[in-house]
Amino acid sequence: DGKTVLFVNNREFKQCKILLLNVLVGDQSVEETNSIDGFAEKLDFKMEYEKEEVDITEEEEFLGHCSNLQAWVENNYDTNLLHRSIAFPLLKTLSEEGDRFAKQRFDEEVARRYKHGNDTVQRFLYEEGYISNLSNEDILKGFLSVEEAIFMEKIMGDWEQYSLIPHFGYLRKKARGKELYISLEDGKIRELEIAINRSRQSIPKEIENLQNLYSLDIFIEERCAGKIFNEMFCLPSVRSLDINCSVPETIPDSFDYFPNLHHLRISGNKTFKCPSVSFESSFKKITNLEWLDLNSVRLESIPNSIINLKKLERLSLFKTTLKTLPVPLICALKSLKVLELNYNFELGLKKREIKKLDHKIEQFSNRTMDDYLDHDIKKKLKKYRMSKEFRKKIKKLGKI
Repeated sequence: DGKTVLFVNNREFKQCKILLLNVLVGDQSVEETNSIDGFAEKLDFKMEYEKEEVDITEEEEFLGHCSNLQAWVENNYDTNLLHRSIAFPLLKTLSEEGDRFAKQRFDEEVARRYKHGNDTVQRFLYEEGYISNLSNEDILKGFLSVEEAIFMEKIMGDWEQYSLIPHFGYLRKKARGKELYISLEDGKIRELEIAINRSRQSIPKEIENLQNLYSLDIFIEERCAGKIFNEMFCLPSVRSLDINCSVPETIPDSFDYFPNLHHLRISGNKTFKCPSVSFESSFKKITNLEWLDLNSVRLESIPNSIINLKKLERLSLFKTTLKTLPVPLICALKSLKVLELNYNFELGLKKREIKKLDHKIEQFSNRTMDDYLDHDIKKKLKKYRMSKEFRKKIKKLGKI
């Protein structure tokens, strides 16, 4: 049918579907691209979708594919020179057929292209299973810079198995095991999970080596006597911090170690005692914070220093031990758009505080107050005789 088909050891391997011809010489964005995969994206995916008729004969197309394969072999199986859908399967097949050099290059090329490739290449290598069986040593030696490997070697040890993933959004649709995850961008760690347990009770100071770290997820699995941030460090690159604590631990007020934090989420385990948190000092320094989500935590109070959070857009307090709220200060947060106060059974609000919230709140909860207030608070609310308008508002979704 005029198509070019590859054979390996006299067995049909794969059909070559597209021959890239329209490379736009002079286009700076194209000339800066260093792989066929990059060309495919820059040229509106012309390799993936055959939209244009090109006036060449079948023989000329065959010779074009042969030329590409010859260049690929002469350049030591450089996967930049073939489309990813051919380069990696072909290199893997050659290694399985006994080509020792192909086997060596396969491991090297997977590491190199995942480390320095774009998001499309990373997703391909992940989804096709090329990085699914990597050991910690493989990751340390093949995928990380020297500085980042020093830190990761310190936290990996012999007990934590790490896996690579293109980005943490994949974790939402993935069944979790015991492994922890890392994502890379331009050869640097961008997202990282760390477990705090009996073997490792604090975050090592060497975490400062991760200068491109954007998101940090910490799992506190065993009590660490409040030592999680025992070693002082500063990570200005981190924008998102997520702490999941399954033990009754005290999380120290050291969030200023992440001075440019935008999102902070702390959650406890509903079946155990909740972790304790406080923010008096940190709220004075993490002034770029936009989201604060606290779920199942022990929290004595919201400090007056919350007034420093000029950029705070979302405040979610779910199942905390709060008894009071600094309502005037919360109402003074001009950027605040979402306030959630569900299931704070010990929280008491005075009549004048409710009236202030009445002026601030546009929508409050998709449940009625009876869904999450204890018996004493319900009595107080009846006593306050709130307006019908406010009663309607507090039944709606929590937005401010």
